[in-house]
Amino acid sequence: MIRTVLLIASFIEGFSVMLLEILAPKMIAPLYGASMYVWSSVISVSVGSLAIGYYIGGRISQKQNLKRYLLLLVVFCLTYTAILPYLFNALKSFLLGFDVKSGSLLISIILLFPVLTSFGAMSPLIIQLLATMSKNSLYTGLIFAISTFGGIVACIIGAFYMIPFIGILNSIHIGSAFLLVVFFSLLISFKRGIE
Repeated sequence: MIRTVLLIASFIEGFSVMLLEILAPKMIAPLYGASMYVWSSVISVSVGSLAIGYYIGGRISQKQNLKRYLLLLVVFCLTYTAILPYLFNALKSFLLGFDVKSGSLLISIILLFPVLTSFGAMSPLIIQLLATMSKNSLYTGLIFAISTFGGIVACIIGAFYMIPFIGILNSIHIGSAFLLVVFFSLLISFKRGIE
C-alpha cells in the first residue's frame, strides 16, 4: 500500500510541477505579456528551484522521520499552490513598477521558487523511503520516470483542456485538490504501516 501511494505521489508531484510551469506564464501575461523574457524567467526559476530542491531533499533523506518530512512538504506545496492566485493579485500593483525583465523574473521567483523547491525535495525522500522498504536501488530511475510522465500528462491535460475550459484559478484548485488527496493517502498509509 505505501509503495503504491508513494508512486502515485511521485506522479502527482510531476503533474503539479508542470501544471505550475504552464500556469505561471498565463498568470504573468496580463502584466508583462507572453514574451521570451517571461518564459525564460519561468523556465530558469523552475529549473533552478528543482535543482535546489533535489539537493535539499537529498540532504533530508539522510535523516530520520522521512515520512514526517514528506508530509510537511506535501502540506506546504498544496497550501502554497492554493494561495498562488491570491498572492499574485496582492502583488500586482507592486509589480507594475518593474520593467518586463526584472518584473517577470521577480514574480517568477516569488510564485515558483518556494513551491518548486519543495516539490523538488520530494523525489529524494520518496526514493529513500522506497529503497529502505525493499533494499532496491532501482527506484531512483522509476521515481524520476513516473514524475516526468506526470509532467507530460500535465502538459497535455493542463494546456489542452484545463486552462482553456476551466481557467487558471480552477486549474490551480484542481492541482491543490490532487495534493490534498496525496496528503491524506500518505497519512493513512503511513499510519497503517502496510508496505
